[in-house]
Amino acid sequence: MKKYLVLLLLAIGNFANAQIQIGSNEIPTMNHPGNISAQDLADFKKTTTLFTFQYKDYAQQQQFEKVIKAVWTITPFKIIKPDEMDNYTNQDKYSFFSFGGFMIQHQGSSTLTSSMHLSYDLWLSDVKKNGRINQRFFSRIWLYPNNETFFTAMKSSWLRNKDFSGRMLSFLYNDALLYNWGAGFLKGYLKTVNDRLLTGNVRGPFSEETDNKALSALKRDTLYVPDYVYIHFNALTGAEIKKEEEVDEDLRKAYSFPVKIVPATTLNEMILNENNTIKYLLYVKSSTDKFINVFDGNTGSLLYARYVKISYNFKNKDLNRLEKSID
Repeated sequence: MKKYLVLLLLAIGNFANAQIQIGSNEIPTMNHPGNISAQDLADFKKTTTLFTFQYKDYAQQQQFEKVIKAVWTITPFKIIKPDEMDNYTNQDKYSFFSFGGFMIQHQGSSTLTSSMHLSYDLWLSDVKKNGRINQRFFSRIWLYPNNETFFTAMKSSWLRNKDFSGRMLSFLYNDALLYNWGAGFLKGYLKTVNDRLLTGNVRGPFSEETDNKALSALKRDTLYVPDYVYIHFNALTGAEIKKEEEVDEDLRKAYSFPVKIVPATTLNEMILNENNTIKYLLYVKSSTDKFINVFDGNTGSLLYARYVKISYNFKNKDLNRLEKSID
């Protein structure tokens, strides 16, 4: 595939992180997602959106299709495989959800540091008269990769763009482990993108939200949390280890309402079960930043969103802060 389909957009900028960005910027900066023009939005609404997933996901294609049907109303859609994308990118009647990402370089007085961010991107191919294809971005959903995925991207970033994109394309679609990825988890992300685009409202990178009325139900209803919050990242060694006992103890101290940690696969299944009415938390670490979101599993609605910079792990105070938002 061509390099523009996937990974590297390299730029120099400030902090540029959000779990759900809705806007036109390829590289978002500060809390500016980029405005979406009326013409771009009109062009997008005329397209059929093509969804691509990791190859292993196609064994559960019906589950993904069910989720998309439930929340994606802004355009018709179709599920294709990654290796089919080249059949559509030279046509302006299609938009795409595909894996991607970008790197930010931070220039200090005497240092230059880089941060890698992986994402699931919504974009429209813009075919020029000379045959060149550009991308018009509409949204990025930030992903939480495991160490192997993250460091594979970082180690490969010295390669030329073409080599790097080709290598990471194969890795992302075939081998990458993404903690906050799954058909159930995708439901809340897609509903947020869909509903914002329907109204033409962009969403800034650091936007924080609280639905007080909906969150009040958590006084009695169990909050479900995926078990990957047990994973602790050591910023000095780069190691990932599970600290179940420590997290469980933190939960009891920090959050007095009903809460239960379950395997991420189980939580995905619970969200997909139409008979379940649950609320769940998703935690994302993107490079040096983290995001805490709470969704309604039945509707997919985003109920709570918080951002913390320079933080590598899920902590008790994340739940304590949530509890303080529950009236």
